[in-house]
Amino acid sequence: MEDLAFDGTAPLARWWPRLEPGRTDTAESDGRADTRPAPGGDGLPDDLTELAFTAHSAVLHTHAALQNLLVDHASRGTRRYRAHPGAPEGGGGSAVAAVHAAGESTGTMADEATGQVTASLVWRRSPPHRTEGLRTRRDRTAAGSGWSVLLDGHLLAAARHDGPGRQGQETAAPRRSAAIRQPLWRPARHDLARGDLDTLASGGVGHVFGGDGADERSLPAGAFDAIGFELLDEVALCAATVATGSVPSASPGSRSWCEIVRAGWQLLLARALHDGLHLCLPGPWARPTPDAPVAVRLRDTGRLGNRLVLRAALTASGLVPRPYVRADIDVADADGPLGRLEGVSVSLQEAPGASVTPGSSGSARRSSRGEPVYANELHMAHAAEGDLSVTYGPAARTSAAAVRPRLPRGDLLMLDRLVTAPGTASAPESAYVTEYDVPPDPWYVRQNAGVFPWFARLEIALQAAGFVGASLGSSLEHPGENLTVRNLEGHAELLNPMPLGGRTVRQHTTLLSHTPLPGALLQRSAFELSVAGEVVQRGGTVHGFFTEPALARQQGLDGGRHLPPWILAQPEASAAADRFRPADAAASPEHRLGFLGEADCLSLPNGGRYRRGYLLATREISEEDWFFGRHFLDDPVMPGSCGVELLFQALRVHLARSAVLSPDAAHALVPVCGHALDWTYRGQILPHHRQLRAEIQISELHGHRGRLLAVADGSVWRDGLRIYEVKGIALTTPDDAPDRRIR
Repeated sequence: MEDLAFDGTAPLARWWPRLEPGRTDTAESDGRADTRPAPGGDGLPDDLTELAFTAHSAVLHTHAALQNLLVDHASRGTRRYRAHPGAPEGGGGSAVAAVHAAGESTGTMADEATGQVTASLVWRRSPPHRTEGLRTRRDRTAAGSGWSVLLDGHLLAAARHDGPGRQGQETAAPRRSAAIRQPLWRPARHDLARGDLDTLASGGVGHVFGGDGADERSLPAGAFDAIGFELLDEVALCAATVATGSVPSASPGSRSWCEIVRAGWQLLLARALHDGLHLCLPGPWARPTPDAPVAVRLRDTGRLGNRLVLRAALTASGLVPRPYVRADIDVADADGPLGRLEGVSVSLQEAPGASVTPGSSGSARRSSRGEPVYANELHMAHAAEGDLSVTYGPAARTSAAAVRPRLPRGDLLMLDRLVTAPGTASAPESAYVTEYDVPPDPWYVRQNAGVFPWFARLEIALQAAGFVGASLGSSLEHPGENLTVRNLEGHAELLNPMPLGGRTVRQHTTLLSHTPLPGALLQRSAFELSVAGEVVQRGGTVHGFFTEPALARQQGLDGGRHLPPWILAQPEASAAADRFRPADAAASPEHRLGFLGEADCLSLPNGGRYRRGYLLATREISEEDWFFGRHFLDDPVMPGSCGVELLFQALRVHLARSAVLSPDAAHALVPVCGHALDWTYRGQILPHHRQLRAEIQISELHGHRGRLLAVADGSVWRDGLRIYEVKGIALTTPDDAPDRRIR
């Protein structure tokens, strides 16, 4: 059976020549010599031997013809792709088609009676340069029948018939995921025609999409050949999490289900390039994501030759370990739904031999001003949840410790690029530039009544300062021990409240001092945030890099003493306080920024040491709180900025509850320009802690011509220990507020 290519070489347009008697042919792709006996050998009559060889050759000719027919159907109407130059295991779209055709030649996956396909397809390796020497195998297991295609002993791709158990799932609602990476650039075009797809196939990504951040240099020809674009004639990429593509009609019976999977890969590759995911890699090339099974549910293969519409709902996209896009794809024709592909995934890879460590050349990534960048989004993503040697170089591999300084994960990451190459930590007054592309509609603004919160303003500044310190070598200190990074204190001043959505914030960080201590490093920095050359915020901060024993020595703000909040030390005030939950006040932000949604509050209109107003909020800490999963990998801790934002929310809630403002007006209050915000952190909130308390004491409350100014001081307790102190919590009525009335 092996010689018939059921478990051996797939001829693929190679005819076996009739050999001269006694000749040995060593041209077989598996490297084995032809050991067929010469006529008359082994005592067989010459005519019987010749008859056996003739029959054997006829069978092989027939089998090869069937395979060639399948390959012809799979590649009909397509252009021939060149192999990606030097790409490891890289190859062309024709190679993908050939591998699929070789597998399908072992038998159909479609139900003969209904035409239904219920199967899974997975690539284990990247598409090959060559198709000579492919070996196919028909698989029959308890899980179902299927096929495998191998080259040089390595499994390339495999498919399995899953049976009817999951039929009907093609109409299920698309899965949703929060793990969708925002685009790395702002493309000017979102709808592509056939000519645009041809330009993409030739590497002209910047020419097709244009727009802000586009790199007009063409990528090497063949970079996308492993997937190609020849099966699509139209693509629409307007929605952030949806991509739609059209597949033109073909002759009846000429299109296999594997070709629909290829069309799905092509649609997702267009999505990845539209989102600029190729920009962070040197010489990027594309491939079906290895070890990512595609579940195929098609109702009728007889309709696959019709004009088809593929609608992909993205379920995930990201940069770790390399840029990828994953989606579930609904397939339909003019008669209605035809089926569904689940788990379709495309990934990008750097050119063979290219380095992705910071400072290496070849990446097309540029800053908002067109400068080459030292580290890009790929490095930030790995600093958050990937391989730290990608971010900091091979030296990061020297640490065997589980916990190292990292950036926040997911959409809490607010740092994209390091423009300036880092020097040494010992260099005083060294300045560095980083950038953050604010999404057009940030979640933290959307969930905060349209107000850009201090929580995000602090994260934008402090993540940059912390990463600069880590890049200067602090992240590599104490390689044999767990090492964490914590913000300790700082101050900030808002200078311009301009809208930041869809803008690039340029972070200027100046290292002022670097102080080694036993088990720790302290770094003091100054920062400025600017947009389009205008400074919008400035301040200074201190970060500490701590080993576990050093961090455990933190004692809180009061020398380790458990001092109660003001109202709990005043029995009469506590008895007179208004007790409520902020949900009743309708002034607490929704979703993740709703820090007070489940809090029990005590409020006094004339309470506190300033006698201008007081609020104490108490809430439970849960290991399920959203920030623990994002801040940080292997080192979950509540961001100090969340504690600061909680205090701003407490001020809003108090103003609404005490009837100073309507709930809507209190909710719309904005930070005050030119007012200094100061914070000190001397402890941390971890998943195992039980209770958080936060108090605000209003120090100033002014109303003039319908405009309110409220200023407060605040503190945060963790299980009875005061660990945060914040001064200058200032809010005011926005100029364009629809309801500026002060009650």
